[in-house]
Amino acid sequence: MAKRWDMNLIPLLVLAACCLYTVYVVLSQPLYVDGTEYARSFDVHHCIGFVVLTLTLGLYWIQKAYFKYAVLLLLGLWLSGISNYLPSSFGIGMGFGEASISLQLVALVFVVAYYIINRERANKKVVELTAVKPDSAKARRIREEEVEQFEQKFQAYSIERLRLIVEEKKLVSNAVEAAQKLLTERIK
Repeated sequence: MAKRWDMNLIPLLVLAACCLYTVYVVLSQPLYVDGTEYARSFDVHHCIGFVVLTLTLGLYWIQKAYFKYAVLLLLGLWLSGISNYLPSSFGIGMGFGEASISLQLVALVFVVAYYIINRERANKKVVELTAVKPDSAKARRIREEEVEQFEQKFQAYSIERLRLIVEEKKLVSNAVEAAQKLLTERIK
């Protein structure tokens, strides 16, 4: 049976095609500015991008466990303008002399594509990271207090009514636990 391709690989293959296009454009097409012809060249951003893309694709086949981290690194570097995979960069931002901070627009499209592909896992991870996790001792104490409150409320109930609560399990688990506790005490 043929191995099924991972959907996460498709945007990277599109990006590899963009890199090949970039190499073609830089090596064969001049840049015209105000009618003057200039030779294009690769800059450090292209080199960083090509290396990161090569490593990411390599990790897909060699060490798949680290692939998602490599993709996040690739997208982060591209989004921030540190790496580039296209002949020209298209971003919005601000600069301070030679230094600039920008958000690459084409990279944003790839980030959205990866989000769409991994929507369920990404949402689950965000919820997992942002969910408030109660202290286990505190949660246990709150649970015990709720069970005690239900025990006080059910104290006047008959054995038949307590059995019904336990069998139907229509109430919250703490209420069922309290009813079970009272039932056990009364049957002894």
